[in-house]
Parts: sequence; C-alpha cells; structure tokens
Amino acid sequence: MVKPWKTNVDAAVAEDGACGSGISDVQAGASDHENSSSNSEGVTKVVNDSEDVPDEAAFNYTEFVLPHEWQEQQFRMRSRSQDIEKGTISLIELMVQTPEDVICSQDKDGDNELMIAIIKRNIEYALFIIDILVSRKKNKLLDLRNCLGQSALHLAVKTNLPPVTEALVRAGMTLDLRDKNGHTPLHCASDKGLFHHVKILTSIGDKPSNKKIAELYDYQGWNCIHLATRNCSTSVIDYLIAQYGVDINLRGGSRGMTALHFAIMVQDITMVLFLVHVAKADLRVKTYDNWTPLEFATGFKHDLLVKLLIKAGADAQEHYNFRKKLAMLDGAVSLSEDD
Repeated sequence: MVKPWKTNVDAAVAEDGACGSGISDVQAGASDHENSSSNSEGVTKVVNDSEDVPDEAAFNYTEFVLPHEWQEQQFRMRSRSQDIEKGTISLIELMVQTPEDVICSQDKDGDNELMIAIIKRNIEYALFIIDILVSRKKNKLLDLRNCLGQSALHLAVKTNLPPVTEALVRAGMTLDLRDKNGHTPLHCASDKGLFHHVKILTSIGDKPSNKKIAELYDYQGWNCIHLATRNCSTSVIDYLIAQYGVDINLRGGSRGMTALHFAIMVQDITMVLFLVHVAKADLRVKTYDNWTPLEFATGFKHDLLVKLLIKAGADAQEHYNFRKKLAMLDGAVSLSEDD
C-alpha cells in the first residue's frame, strides 16, 4: 500500500524540484478539522501503525486527528523510522521534512530519534541527525538525556560506535554529563575497556579538563582508573596516567581502596603486576580502615600475591605482624614464624 506522505514527497519533487512534507499536510488537515469541528460530532480517529493506510486518492487528511501533541510526535517518529528501515524514503528527503521538534522529541523512556538510531546501531542515520542539528546550530540539543540519565554520547560508547562517538565529540557535546550511576561517557569507556573511545573522548579539551573528568567519582565512589582496573584494561590505565597524569593511588569505594587494592581483592595477578611495575602504584597507601595492599593480600589469603608484593618491595615484617594480629583475632594460640 502506498503511503500518502511518501506520494506527497514524490509529487513535490516532480512539481517543484524539492521535497514536500507529508507530515505538515497531516498537521494542516488536523488544524482545518479542529476549526470546523462545530459542524461535526467531534469523532476522533487515532492512527494505528498496524492498520492499512488507504491510497492517496481515497485519503482524507482531516480524518486523521491526533488528540494529543505527544501522540502526534510519536506517530511522526514511528513513520519516519519505518520508512527509513524499509528504504521508502531517502535521507535527503528526510532532511527537508524533519523539524527539530521531531528529532528531539522523547518517548516514554526519554529516548529521542538520535538515541534510537544509536541503539539500533544505525550509524548512517545517527550521523545524519547529528549533521542536521549542527548545521542548524542546535548543538545543545545533543545533550538531551533519557530516563536513565544517558545522553547520545553515553549510548554511542555503550554500543561501541566510534564514528558516532567522534561525531558527537566534535559537535561539542558536554563530556561530563552523568547517567543514573554517576558515569560520564569516559567512565563507560573505561569500564568496558574501550581504548579507542577513551582516546576520542579525550581528543578535545585541555589536559586539566580531561584529568578532572577521569578522576571524577561515580555514585559508588569509583573513578575511571578503578573501573578500568575492574576489567583489566591496562592500555586505558597506561594512557590516562601517561597523557593526563591521573593519580594511580586515588582511593575510592566505601573502603577507600586504590586500584591496587581492587586488583588484589579480585585476585587479578596480571593487573597487580602491571600496577606495581608499570604504573608504579604506592605499596604503602592504606584504605580508610588502615589496610595496606600487602595486608589486603594477607587478609584475603592470596599467598601468591603476598610473595609478589614482598618481592616488589613491600615489608615482609608487616605481613608477619598482620598475620599474627589476624590469628589473635581468630583466637589462635600460636603462629609459626616459618609460615
């Protein structure tokens, strides 16, 4: 079945050499119907995507009256998305007939058309929408967030779409927007170990600004270094330290753990070796409850990590004293010095 808004576009191209807006015709028809409603019983029909749409000859725009502005926006968004997916409308046609209120209108989840394009991994359409807003100098609309506090940039990182991430960064998106967990896009990239995204997100702006974002704590008390440690993203940690001087010894979480404490807790031997020998983590930094990394390894009974830390320069006597303290707390009678 031929869609009336598509045939209107084709007719406009044939007559005027430009694309017409089928949606605006629907709006005009709705307005005319409202002005003449005194002569009718005011029966309202709501458009249903599942219903067949009559061909253009039998189509009466005045019958399609959407009772609420939100429903009208949803109708326009759905019709465009379906036409794009089916290939019945081109991006050039969409450029002419898409106003900003449609692009930026949000559904019940707070997602707008750009966010939906990113979620569906439709890179071409997402880049096109970004270009529209930039060309119309509406860059600030890119900062809109959904009900989870996620911006388009958060979603581009989470769906691992570097071209979209780069386009949003170059369009001037705010880089320190937080989602419901307190994560900026850089936190999301660090957490997933997406080194390419980390480089893109820090490609614009001065070093102090990028360092400040990298050292921001989320709502659980973790910064980008902690999140990268959790996923063994050594390349991300090395880059943030080397390029922006991010402090590897920053404490976070409810206990005040450093990245080294965190790596010991999850028994990540590779990360412990990297933090100690490459990142040069301080072996003397204590948690809020006064546990050094060596005491952490001792308390969690990670014997191999204990040996690695002692070999790296941790105080062996500290290990023995801490074991003795733990034994006393456990009610042990004696502890062999050979252990």
